[in-house]
Amino acid sequence: EAARRAVSPGEADLLGWRPFPGVSIPGRTNWRVVRKLGEGGFGEAWLVEQPKSKRKSVYKFCFDPTHLASLKREVTLLRALNDNPAAEGRIAKVLDWSMDTPPHFLELQYYEEGSLVTYVETIGGMIKLTLIRRMEFLAQISEALSIAHQQGILHRDVKPSNILIENDKNGKP
Repeated sequence: EAARRAVSPGEADLLGWRPFPGVSIPGRTNWRVVRKLGEGGFGEAWLVEQPKSKRKSVYKFCFDPTHLASLKREVTLLRALNDNPAAEGRIAKVLDWSMDTPPHFLELQYYEEGSLVTYVETIGGMIKLTLIRRMEFLAQISEALSIAHQQGILHRDVKPSNILIENDKNGKP
């Protein structure tokens, strides 16, 4: 009871709320944190769910105020891409964001199949990925990057964990 947290100026925002499974998100009490998906240059990605509707999203949290500009830039770029009809089904959709008060986040569409990394692990490794499927993936990734490049956006972090898989209506990735 007598314990007190001592923080220097500027550390309060950094030491504030953090996600963990089962907790609700401040300002978004209808959402519950499910599990951590990964970490990036400016924060952490978490799977979240609305318990009543079972709708899932990905929240990318930024805990370091010095990296908030990177989160804002990502929101701006993704919104510009999402406005392009050619990006439909090729670029992750931005659903919401919060930049005014902590926790700062970007809400993105959740892809049940996960990233290319998890997809390859699920099917039993790269050896199980046929040459035809590899070429199809390469073509789809190239199309998405082309859409970004046509709008003057350079991704700069293309890697298997940033390539998200979504099955079409026939179950084809």
